[in-house]
Amino acid sequence: MDAIIQNVGILTAQGVPYLLHKFAGWMAFKVGSSTPFVMYFSHIRPDSWLTIVLMLLVMSGLLYGTMRVMWRGIKLQAPDTGWYHLEATRSWWILKGYGLNLLGGMLVVILERLVQHHQTTAANQQQLEQMAHSGLMLQSMTIFMAVILAPLLEEAIFRGVVMNYFGQQTRWHLNLWLSALLFGCFHVFLQTFQWTALLQYTLTGLVFAYVYHRTRQLQYSMLLHCLNNSIAMLVILSQTK
Repeated sequence: MDAIIQNVGILTAQGVPYLLHKFAGWMAFKVGSSTPFVMYFSHIRPDSWLTIVLMLLVMSGLLYGTMRVMWRGIKLQAPDTGWYHLEATRSWWILKGYGLNLLGGMLVVILERLVQHHQTTAANQQQLEQMAHSGLMLQSMTIFMAVILAPLLEEAIFRGVVMNYFGQQTRWHLNLWLSALLFGCFHVFLQTFQWTALLQYTLTGLVFAYVYHRTRQLQYSMLLHCLNNSIAMLVILSQTK
């Protein structure tokens, strides 16, 4: 679903300038001269702020509609699911989870160096880095997808749906591993297979699943996911090409 929203966003960013250029040409033909209004629309590009704002509004609308539908489905199995005031004891799991995720990442790096004698970058990570340095439009889309879309949609799917609809009859830790493995496979699907990337994303998914298991509210795993991706995006954006 996130790929669909991404593609609709790209189509919006590409289609808006085209439509505005056509509208500006029509207005210039009707008015008989190029007014400042017509001139502004005739120079709209995919990297223009107007285009970016419209793109993000379209993606936000699609995300909102998708989340509304998924939220209702999740509440059928977990009626207490909602967005409540943050509790201090549960909020600590956001920071604890981030620390566990860092440890998991360090473990993967150590294991990778022991086995391959060098460190590789996941294909998914390479794609994000390329998009983040490919113009303002793709950079804005990447930030939106990483910081907002992925934490909400992926947590709703892999924690809200998977952990409440599948594996509940098994032991709780098997439920966590199912969610984590599906999360890991999703992030390496249709890309060059890298066992280190699969392991990294699976461990990350395991941490998110454990936080959801301990807090029993999606908002905490969503906030952890958002924190993790926000820091990662800051690192990517700080790199110069």
